[in-house]
Amino acid sequence: MAEANKGWAVCSVCGKEFEIVGNRKKCCSKACGEERSRRQCCERGKARYRALSPEQKKELAMKRKQAKPKKVKGAMKPKFQNELARAAAEARKHGMSYGKYVANCEGRRYG
Repeated sequence: MAEANKGWAVCSVCGKEFEIVGNRKKCCSKACGEERSRRQCCERGKARYRALSPEQKKELAMKRKQAKPKKVKGAMKPKFQNELARAAAEARKHGMSYGKYVANCEGRRYG
């Protein structure tokens, strides 16, 4: 914690002295404040976990394990996410723009 010392305090993260502006400031900069907040949040989470019984910890681990979708080996994403992307790729393969390709497929005269 920062100790008030005639308008000056010591940063609780980096140990640097800074001038107190208000009575709640504990850190010298915004970056140190964010680091302090991150550390406190982590400590609260650890304390919450330590307070659980062994059965609760086991149950929590099982929930986390079930929540993650399993990756299937050999399963690949489709090459094209939708029909538009497939048609655009086909048009590029034939050296045309997408619009020209669609017009050509529908039998319209283009150009």
